[in-house]
Amino acid sequence: MKELFSNLKTTWIYCKDQKGRLIKYIIFNLLKNSPKSLTAEEIYNDMSQTTDVNLSTVYRTLNNLVAKGEITKNVRQDKIA
Repeated sequence: MKELFSNLKTTWIYCKDQKGRLIKYIIFNLLKNSPKSLTAEEIYNDMSQTTDVNLSTVYRTLNNLVAKGEITKNVRQDKIA
């Protein structure tokens, strides 16, 4: 997962005014390229090691992606979304 994240970050031109787009791009691609469903906490743990991101930002971005129909929300048996 770290290798995937590093590759994604280097392929995106990082500008301060595009930070929100960078976060969305990284989260979307982490989900797209993951062999399993990821929780917000798992995404946050992966991203926080190399990017300045808050857990609330991850949740907000995921909710926006769901609202736009770009991803679907799945709730596991242990009630974690």
